[in-house]
Amino acid sequence: MNQKCQVASLFFDMGYTIRVPTLYDQVIESEVDNYPKAYKLQWMPLSLITDEDKPNVMSKLARDARTIETRDEHLQFGYDSFMSLEKFKENFPPENEEKGYTTNEAEYFAWCTIVEYLGRHFQKFLIRFKEDAKNLDTNKIPSLQIRSLFIFYKYYIHGQSPGKSDFMDFAHVSYSPYVNVFVTERNVFNVLKHIKSIGHMLTNTEILHVTDFLKELSA
Repeated sequence: MNQKCQVASLFFDMGYTIRVPTLYDQVIESEVDNYPKAYKLQWMPLSLITDEDKPNVMSKLARDARTIETRDEHLQFGYDSFMSLEKFKENFPPENEEKGYTTNEAEYFAWCTIVEYLGRHFQKFLIRFKEDAKNLDTNKIPSLQIRSLFIFYKYYIHGQSPGKSDFMDFAHVSYSPYVNVFVTERNVFNVLKHIKSIGHMLTNTEILHVTDFLKELSA
C-alpha cells in the first residue's frame, strides 16, 4: 500500500522531506488558471510520512505554526463558503416543481452549481463564456465537478442540508480526482463509490474505507 498511496501536496521545508495538502480552494485556483489544460499536482508516497527513521514527523507537522494556520484557513473558508450552500437552493427548482433535478440530471446540476460558484469567486474567468456558455466544460475543473456531484448525491436528492461537521468531508473530496487511492469514512465512501460506479468521475481512483486501508497497511 505504501508504494501506491499518494497525496496532493506542497513542500514545507522543516528540515526533512515532507509535503502537506494544499487548500482545496488553491487547487480550484490552479485549475481555473490552467483551464482548459489538465492541472497536475505533485505526489508523495505515503511511505515518506511513515518512515520508521522519522517516527515523530507527523506530530511535528501537526504542531507546526504553518500547519495550524493552513487548517484555520480551511475552516474559515468552509464557514464563509460551504455553509452558504443554503443560498444555492434559491437556484434549484422547487421541490414540487417537476420534482427538481432527477438522477439523470446530475451532470446538469453540477454544471449549474459550478457556474454559480464561479460567478461568486471567479467572475473574470466566467465572463469568458458569456457569449457561449456551452463551451464551459466543468469536467476540466475536476475538484469543483466532484464536489458538486457529491453535494447532489449526498444532500440534494435526499432533501438534506449540510451541517458544520460536514465541511471537512466536502473539502477533502476535492482532492479525490487527483489521487490513485482515496481513503475516507463510511458516508463519503458510499457516495464516492456510487459516483464512480455510474462512470461520472474517479475512474482512475480507488476508493477505500479507512478500516480496510488500515488493515491493508498493517498487513
